Order: sequence, then structure tokens, then C-alpha cells
Amino acid sequence: MGVLGDPAFEEDKITYSDNLKHFINATDADAEAIFIMLRGNEFAIQSLADTNPRWDFSYESQLAVPGRQFIRQKDIFTHFWRVTTPLLATCLLYRYAFPKARVFHVAAPPPIESEEHILNNPEIFGTILKTYGIRPFALRQKIYAAMYEPLAKEMNVHGIKTLFSPDECLTQSGGLLKEYAHGCLHGNKKFGEALMKIFLKELESAPL
Repeated sequence: MGVLGDPAFEEDKITYSDNLKHFINATDADAEAIFIMLRGNEFAIQSLADTNPRWDFSYESQLAVPGRQFIRQKDIFTHFWRVTTPLLATCLLYRYAFPKARVFHVAAPPPIESEEHILNNPEIFGTILKTYGIRPFALRQKIYAAMYEPLAKEMNVHGIKTLFSPDECLTQSGGLLKEYAHGCLHGNKKFGEALMKIFLKELESAPL
């Protein structure tokens, strides 16, 4: 998203770059459904490396782990909301530009549960993971939920449906199975094929 920039809310309008404007305008004007898979780095940057100070927070029934610096839920939500605002703004721009289309936000895959897989496929995060290690899966999963669940509710208010990863791609704990993972954060071709099934199901359920 570096090339497209970060859209932002300013009073009663959204400001955004010319590059993002051209990108949106490249969409078929008669599109009946738009699946937005832009951004997603928000979760990657916030969740992967267990940087100092090692912190935790409570979210719903998932309590913070003793021994870590406790972050108030209010502060967590404020921070995550600021982080995800450009993503919300991006999807709203599509919603306003294509009022007749069904608009979907495709959430980034959940955290990969296998730490071994992550360490063997660190992408650009090799050095930082060697330095700090990987955040525990339970914490990465909690970060994912605290970021994307409130965002999905806000998207829904504006008529944008969030699509999460297919159940077949997930472990019993809700993490991404390594068989569906590419690198340390992304889904692979097999994941894409499972995601396509969800897209087709949504299209088939469209009102006549």
C-alpha cells in the first residue's frame, strides 16, 4: 500500500492519493461485486515479533498473561483503531464510488499457529525474529481478533461485509494451518482456492 498511500478521515471527508484514485477508477464501472484485498500489513506489523517490552492485554474471555506488561483495553482499542483507519477509509472509498455494487472486505489470514513454520519461512522478518522471538500464538490470535472484529462491525454499518478465512484452512484453535500458508503471514495457492469458494458462494447468494 506504500504506492497507494494512506487515506485518512478529515472532518466530513476522506483524503487520499491520486494513485489510489487511479487504482479505484480502474475497477469496472458496472461491477456487481467488489472483493477488496488491499492492505493487511497492519496485522503483520503489530503481531509477529515479541518486541520489548513484552506486553499483553485482556480481550473478552481471553485474559492477559501474568508477567507481561499489561495494556489497558481502552488503549489497545484506540491504538488498533488508529492502525486500521486507513483500511476502513479505503473500503469506504469503494463503497461510495460503486453504490450499486456489493462490496466485501477480505480480511488478512489469521496468524499461523506453527512457530516452526514461521521460523523456517520468515520472509523479511528473519533478523527481528532472531532478536526478539515470535509472540505466543494465543497473543497473536488475540491481536487479530481485537483488530478485525471491531473493524468488521464498523464495515457492516456502511454496507461492507467482511469475509474471514475459510474454516477448512484453520486449526482447531483458529490459526492458519501451515498447509495453507505461504511465508510467515500469507496464504498460498491452496488458501486462495478455498477463498475463491467463499467468493463464489457470496455471488450465488446475491439477490435477484
